[in-house]
This record gives sequence, structure tokens and C-alpha cells, in this order.
Amino acid sequence: MRDRAAAGGHLRRTPAHYVRGARAEAAAHLLTSTALPLAGVARRCGFGTTESMRTAFPDFYGVPPSRFSTTPRSV
Repeated sequence: MRDRAAAGGHLRRTPAHYVRGARAEAAAHLLTSTALPLAGVARRCGFGTTESMRTAFPDFYGVPPSRFSTTPRSV
């Protein structure tokens, strides 16, 4: 039981959630470090379509990918 508490509740997330998070993180990196269009970012990060990236991205970053690179963020 103690191990679950130490994990901070991470055990309640599905593997698919972790995959989407990793893809969103990779997309965030590309959006801020390249000039790739959204379709190129989605393709490189493993999203099946640009629309699936547009749907998943705000769940992790609070804004759509089209606004992410222009949104001020604290460091």
C-alpha cells in the first residue's frame, strides 16, 4: 500500500494516457524549436492525424497546439 501512495496516484492512469502525454510532450518540444507545420509535428510525434493532436494536446498543456508556441509560459 505504501508503494501506491508513494507513486502519487500515477497507478490510476492508463498506458494510453502515458503514450498521449509523451506524444504531447514531443509535440510541445517541436512546436517551440522548429517551424514545422502542425501536420508535420503530428506525424513526427505519432499522432494519427492533426485532429487527434489537437484533441489530446490541450489535456496536457491547457491550450491548443496552434496557440502553444505563442503562449507565454513560466520557466
